Amino acid sequence: MKTPQAPAGFLEAKIRTGRYYFPGAKTRGCGLRVVGAGFEECHSDFRIDRSSFRYLALELIDAGEWDVKLGSSRLQRLGPGGILVYGPGTRCSVAATGSGPHGKYFLDVAGVECGDVLRDAGLRAGSVFRSTPQGGVAALFEELIGCSNLTARQSGALAVVLSRAIFLRAGAERSRMERGGGRSNPSFDRCRTFLESRYTELESIAEAARACHVSPEYFSRLFRKHTGTTAERYLKKLRLNQAMRLLQQSGFSVKEIALRVGFKDQFHFSKAFKAAHGLSPSAFRGGVAS
Repeated sequence: MKTPQAPAGFLEAKIRTGRYYFPGAKTRGCGLRVVGAGFEECHSDFRIDRSSFRYLALELIDAGEWDVKLGSSRLQRLGPGGILVYGPGTRCSVAATGSGPHGKYFLDVAGVECGDVLRDAGLRAGSVFRSTPQGGVAALFEELIGCSNLTARQSGALAVVLSRAIFLRAGAERSRMERGGGRSNPSFDRCRTFLESRYTELESIAEAARACHVSPEYFSRLFRKHTGTTAERYLKKLRLNQAMRLLQQSGFSVKEIALRVGFKDQFHFSKAFKAAHGLSPSAFRGGVAS
């Protein structure tokens, strides 16, 4: 996918591939302005060190392990589902660690209502916390990045709404994790681990439930409770994320990729991919190549 015009100093040199939304113009009459958003797959030596940042930023770790230090807080290692919030006056260090792959979403906003956005979400700049991997925050990021396929008139106000929703959902995720005391649920952990390791082979969620020795209904309730999304959507997200990597990095045909990640045929894969990313698999691959 061709990289849109980004503000100066925005895109780092250690990016392998990326999908972005950069609005072409400010949204009139709005106290919150979207500066940019995107998803980046980064090289294993990716690192940024900023003494400050001019925008309010929220980043969501999607893949790999990352060492994060904000302000005077201690260094923390985050995996998928990790969230960091920072802005003007916050020193920020973010570094990929391990072999990868490493992927993360980012959102940068500006305007007089940034403080209100943080207060409404119950967040503050300098926050580092964990949410559920593949949960609702990632889905909202995908909707926001999809605004790049709309006209400026269509996308402007929608992008602002989605940006507010990302902060609110992140705040809700933090509150939910805190209410749970950060404790894991052994049944959910077992079901999630099975799904993440066998998603390319599964015929259905019912099959996964049987393998985990729980009923399909209980399996679904676990994912609803701990991820905020359905088990079916979680499974589809796993498949589409892997498909995206294969489209970027392999020479497999679209049909081969569909079968490798667990779709029954190319038609259903292409339909799901376009619904999620706004482009067909072939168009996505062609954009990356160019």
